[in-house]
Amino acid sequence: MPPAKAKSIFQSRTFWGAMVALLPAIAIVAPPLGKAADEGRGLSGTEIANIVVGITGVLGGGTAIAGRVAAATPVYTPEWAPGPNASDFDEGEEEPKQTS
Repeated sequence: MPPAKAKSIFQSRTFWGAMVALLPAIAIVAPPLGKAADEGRGLSGTEIANIVVGITGVLGGGTAIAGRVAAATPVYTPEWAPGPNASDFDEGEEEPKQTS
């Protein structure tokens, strides 16, 4: 079987699944932090627990994205993002070109 052609990270279902997983994590973390900052007080135990759950979601989503980038089918990122770009791959080339 010939090597898989590189594809955009935005064509990766794993990437989009991880992004969807990150949304509730952010929604859990943001309100208690904003409320505590507005009121100038510390966080309650429930708020801390929610933040821990949210951070866990962010770490899980980030791990999924990192796993997608390291997967067997190479992916490229937009020109403005870090990582290999489409121009780093020649037609049918699996690995990015090495630049000095």
